[in-house]
Amino acid sequence: MVRKTFSILALVTGAAVMMTACSSGGAAQPAESNTAEAAEGAQAEADQAAADLTAAEAEVLDEIAGPLDLSGSWEDEVSKRAVMSAAQKKDGSYVITVNWGGSATEAAVWEIEGNYDEASGMLAYENARHYTHVVDAEGNESTKDETTTNGAFMKEGEKVRWKDSANEEDGVFVKVSEEEPEIGGTTAEDGTNLSDDASDFVLLSEAVPDAILEIRYYSTYNFVGDRIDGYEEPVAILTEEAATALKEVSDDLVSQGYRLKIYDAYRPQMAVDNFMEWALDEEDVRMKQYFYPELDKDVLFPQGYIAEHSGHSRGSTVDLTLFDMETEKEVDMGGTFDYFGELSHPDYTDITEEQYENRMILREAMMRHGFKPLEEEWWHFTLAEEPYPDTYFTFPVNSTSITGE
Repeated sequence: MVRKTFSILALVTGAAVMMTACSSGGAAQPAESNTAEAAEGAQAEADQAAADLTAAEAEVLDEIAGPLDLSGSWEDEVSKRAVMSAAQKKDGSYVITVNWGGSATEAAVWEIEGNYDEASGMLAYENARHYTHVVDAEGNESTKDETTTNGAFMKEGEKVRWKDSANEEDGVFVKVSEEEPEIGGTTAEDGTNLSDDASDFVLLSEAVPDAILEIRYYSTYNFVGDRIDGYEEPVAILTEEAATALKEVSDDLVSQGYRLKIYDAYRPQMAVDNFMEWALDEEDVRMKQYFYPELDKDVLFPQGYIAEHSGHSRGSTVDLTLFDMETEKEVDMGGTFDYFGELSHPDYTDITEEQYENRMILREAMMRHGFKPLEEEWWHFTLAEEPYPDTYFTFPVNSTSITGE
């Protein structure tokens, strides 16, 4: 299942339309009259109002709050929030809509229709629609990647199980709240989806306890020379998915005599904005001799060393190195973290054989456990199946963002 950031879509509209028509009498609630003619006229207008409803709207009667109650907030088997709705048609069958994943511009949608058996709690379906709902920059809506599948959908108390022909394994939605998730994202001026929702993030000190933290942007030893905006504590934060994969990397490398040393992980958008402001101030070159001695500062933005958005802000990218447990020192990588230049390319060969091999030990371990490297930075890795590929987060780097305390 492809996971994306959450967006609620109003796809089952017929229920609301029919409820409005029922409560108000449509366009013609009969006026009080004792004459048959007035009553017939009112009925004719009501019939016309009903006829004006589309076929889909007329089919749906009401949202269900009974045996097939799907209200509230749910999580799928990879801990992503979802919202579901169930509506009953005149023939007794149900229409179920599931929305999970998505961004401000795209959202995954699943539409199921079938007969629900209350005794077994099962709804078997055929030709269920799976598609991505897309909204472009001008507000135009469309769908893409549409497929149809067969399967079964079963409600078991606070749990919904499903088996679908498009998936080898059963899926599960677990109810986590009586409230539907709120739309927590905003859209930047350039159309980028932003979010302050830290609910899927964890502290690396808890998720990967063997890792050593040296959060450079909390210190002044970085290419700017100041503590960076948004770094309020020297902690490292990642999405739960990335942290789980990184724990596997850590266990792998500990068995080889190494620990991970983390320089940076999740980076809030405000920090990236800080980098942009610094890059535009060409007179501030305090840290040039340490981080970009071969480059003029005015090329950092055009050459891509500084950008308006960073993959770190999506929450599944980490900058790190190796720490040798025998020597109790960082492993020599033949170049330092955040050095702007070819020396930082992982495949740079004008270094010693040992330094190159050290880079490969880190690179191969990360790739074995689901991370992909960046070809310009030996220390930079992103979870290949990152859960938020289109969303950039804004909450600050501190423990309170994660624990709420």
